[in-house]
Amino acid sequence: MTESIINALVHLFAIIESVKEDHDVVDSGELVVKPYLSRLFNQEVTSEYLKLFYDYLSFYQESNAPSGDEEEQLGIDSTSILQVAKICNQLNKELLARERIIVFLQLLELINTDEKVIDREAEFISLVAMHFN
Repeated sequence: MTESIINALVHLFAIIESVKEDHDVVDSGELVVKPYLSRLFNQEVTSEYLKLFYDYLSFYQESNAPSGDEEEQLGIDSTSILQVAKICNQLNKELLARERIIVFLQLLELINTDEKVIDREAEFISLVAMHFN
């Protein structure tokens, strides 16, 4: 896989992880993202991409922070929708269908690490499914 694909995947993992309600309960980076990266890279490169995941996660958690607008908190913000669509389109061009299925399964695993799926997570996974063709 190229660096741009891995970067896109890490970005997508962070976007989806950022909508979780309880970030302190489960560290999805350690449970899902790190093992995924470890299958592809040595320990040093895995650590670099894991750091990138946490950097992206911090960015998206700040941008998804409650603003007091109840309607905004319930849905997916338009910036995230556009970002997910852009990443999925890139992955559609660069990954085989089999590889996209693996990515999709990893996203499902990431969402399920806390053993509950909230509406925003379901919306994100539906959005990814719609864009992966």
